[in-house]
Formats: sequence, structure tokens, C-alpha cells
Amino acid sequence: MTTWIAGIDYSTHAIDTVYVDEEAQQPPRWDRYILEGQDAWERTRKMRHWNLQLADTVLAVGLEQPRGHGAGHLYRVQGAILCRLPATMLVQPWLPNEWRKRCGLKGNAKKDDSVAESKQLLPHGFDEWPVDAHEAHLIAIATRAALEQTAA
Repeated sequence: MTTWIAGIDYSTHAIDTVYVDEEAQQPPRWDRYILEGQDAWERTRKMRHWNLQLADTVLAVGLEQPRGHGAGHLYRVQGAILCRLPATMLVQPWLPNEWRKRCGLKGNAKKDDSVAESKQLLPHGFDEWPVDAHEAHLIAIATRAALEQTAA
């Protein structure tokens, strides 16, 4: 059975989750959950139907810590996500500069740099992912690397 590491990138409009195989044998999987509602408050309240796909086989989740303009709205979404994860699941919080550095990027790398790095690590055919999916992919890669370092 495949064990997955999930990386989650979220906004007040969508939650992008990318699952990478712990052993790097399977292609990654991407899931997008659209948050619906008229404003950030309503969209966050309606996200109670979101759940982590493949939850029975997910070993750990990497989750970005919100920073910058609009972080208050993002903390609501982050809290709702955390409430939906099993209490026993490993959750790695990442500052944006930390996961970028773990993936070989500069800590202040732009989104275009993240997309380019993600595309280099993906098999052919994954070029059409949105930016948030590429960043979720790198968060999952960073989380897998952190787990490997801990196990060594």
C-alpha cells in the first residue's frame, strides 16, 4: 500500500492539496477544493465539507503558515483545515521561506520560481497545474525531506 505525504496550499478561495508518495515511486496526485460563498467569512464557514483525500494512507501533512497582507483571513481557513485533520496525523507547519529553502529555492523566491522548480520535479503531463498546486507540491516535497532527515 502506498503511503502519501500531503502538501496543502490554501487561500480564501480554494484549498490545493498535492500528495507525493513517501517512496517517490508513484506520480503525485492533486486535489482542489473550491471554497464557495460571497466573502472570506462565508467561504470559510462552508468549508466543513472539505476533507483530506487518501486520509487513511497519509503519513504527514505540510501546511504553510500564513504571512503578509490578508493573513487574518487565511488563519481562519488554516484553523478550519486543522480541525478537519485527524488528531493523530503528523502536521508540519512551514513558514514560506522555510519550505522554499528546503526545496532549493531562495527564501524570498517568487511564485514563478516555485512553479519552475515544481515542474522540474514532476513527470511529463503535469504542466497545466495552477500555481497553488505547484506550491502545494513543493510543500509536500519539503515535508517528505524533513521526515527523511528525522528518520536518518
